[in-house]
Amino acid sequence: MSNLREKLAKLANDNPDGIREHLVPLLKEAAGDTILGGYEKFMTDLAKTIVSKMQTPAKIQNIRVNIPDLIITVMVDGKKVKLGVLPDYDSDKTELTVYSKSQKTNMPNSKASTLNIAKFFDEALS
Repeated sequence: MSNLREKLAKLANDNPDGIREHLVPLLKEAAGDTILGGYEKFMTDLAKTIVSKMQTPAKIQNIRVNIPDLIITVMVDGKKVKLGVLPDYDSDKTELTVYSKSQKTNMPNSKASTLNIAKFFDEALS
């Protein structure tokens, strides 16, 4: 390990622009494996699972993760609808919102399964 460290230090001293040119893209590529990248992937998969469990026919248009919030834009009956899953870890509740209908509820995190979230969105959209 120290041999690799020494080689990187030498390369950085000899050619700082060269190491930046090669190292920065590698670091950016690896960012998907970070904790934040993992959380975004988890939340994206969560959104897909929620929509797949809904009885209301809905097609995902967009998934936006604003950590910790999740906003899912779906098409329902030819209309765009935004669905919000907004966890509040401090109060141990998750706010569920259907923005176009101004309907929201707070669900205890222990009850906020993908099926229960899908059921709320179904009821709000009916």
